[in-house]
Amino acid sequence: MSKRRFRGALVAAVVAGLALLLIVVATAGDVYAPLGTADPGPWVTFGFAIVRFAAVAAGAGCAGGLAFAAFVAPGRRDGS
Repeated sequence: MSKRRFRGALVAAVVAGLALLLIVVATAGDVYAPLGTADPGPWVTFGFAIVRFAAVAAGAGCAGGLAFAAFVAPGRRDGS
């Protein structure tokens, strides 16, 4: 897979994930009522969802990079 196609697929996956996230948050309704707290408003509701999406994506990228470095990438010949 070429670098350009990979980048396009990655951007498409992120955009699709964010779109699905925003649709789910928008249709969920008042999720704060069972907790007994007031609704913080749309900026906080959508902002929290987007920040959490970014944090989970960064964690997955970090874990994937570490797994790749530990199990797939070849080691150095000099042992360091």
